[in-house]
Amino acid sequence: MPSLENVKLSTSNALETTGDNQGDTSSSLNQKMGRNKMGMMTKKKNCMGRMCKMMMKNKSMMGTKPLPEKQGSLSTKTDVLPGYQDAPHLYHLGETDFFLDYVSELELTSGQVEQLFNIKQQWGITQREKVTLREQLEKRLWKETASGIPNLNKVRDTLSEIASVNSTLRLSFIEMVGQSVDVLLPQQVELIKKINISKEFDSKE
Repeated sequence: MPSLENVKLSTSNALETTGDNQGDTSSSLNQKMGRNKMGMMTKKKNCMGRMCKMMMKNKSMMGTKPLPEKQGSLSTKTDVLPGYQDAPHLYHLGETDFFLDYVSELELTSGQVEQLFNIKQQWGITQREKVTLREQLEKRLWKETASGIPNLNKVRDTLSEIASVNSTLRLSFIEMVGQSVDVLLPQQVELIKKINISKEFDSKE
């Protein structure tokens, strides 16, 4: 039979080995948690400001530049806005002031200037109406979420209405820029291509 002293030594060695394994496991877990925490902190730093808080990262009413499409992808376009296939960035150019800031460069006639000004005025009216409606919906949402127990269905419906107003507002703007594009003559579009106005937008991509 093994002596009592040998049994004690064997038990002590086993406990030390177990403690070492637990220490290794704990150290490994801490390292993984540290990496995950750093990853989470890194992600948070990439998202700052009011636009990020509202999850609306686009800087233009026209949207943001998409990633390159994969080869073989198909486009299912059914409706198109006024424009010219060989004149990119027409809508981006018209976004600033409906082409009224390029009167001399595009050699716009007085009649065209009047048309564009009317479109701009109509946009101002539409914008005020939609913004007022959105503000009313935001106030309603505030009241609904101020309740101790907010009604989820009412909150959901109000958020859907706000999203709908935002979409309608942007679509109206793009359509009105399209109306201003339609005012331009083909020779004026050629002027845009010749003076390379579109380079201004290509350099930002």
